[in-house]
Amino acid sequence: MKRMNWMRWGAAAALTAGMAFAQAPATGNPQAPAGQRQQMTWQQRREQFEERMSRELNLTPAQQQQAKDIFGRMRDNAKPIREEMRRNRDALETAIQANNTRDIHSLTAKQATLLGQLMEMRADARAKFYTILTPEQKVKAQQIEHRMRERWEQREHPTS
Repeated sequence: MKRMNWMRWGAAAALTAGMAFAQAPATGNPQAPAGQRQQMTWQQRREQFEERMSRELNLTPAQQQQAKDIFGRMRDNAKPIREEMRRNRDALETAIQANNTRDIHSLTAKQATLLGQLMEMRADARAKFYTILTPEQKVKAQQIEHRMRERWEQREHPTS
């Protein structure tokens, strides 16, 4: 159950990071088989997603630059938190292997706090991003997010 929650947080993180519509050209081939797509780096995937979203929302060059600035600042500000989360996960794994319940409890509480800070930063960046969109673009962005959530749910809970 906890793994699914982390996967959901990961999806939310990917969605938020993807909203940083950079002007960089897309890399990789979105039509390529899944095995080939997986060889792309996270940065390449993000750039590809940003380019596609920029086209779908029909962002102006000024909006693209504003979005790039908003989400770039968020990523820069979040970097120390992400690094601390990595260190904390490593310490948590050590505590788990040592069956150190006191450390397990304190480290999981710390991880939850860090995750909350990261989510707040991402939500703030998304809110700022929405302020630069036209009403039509906002509607389209909401439709895209809804479609992405539906796809995620289908992958999370496939019907057999």
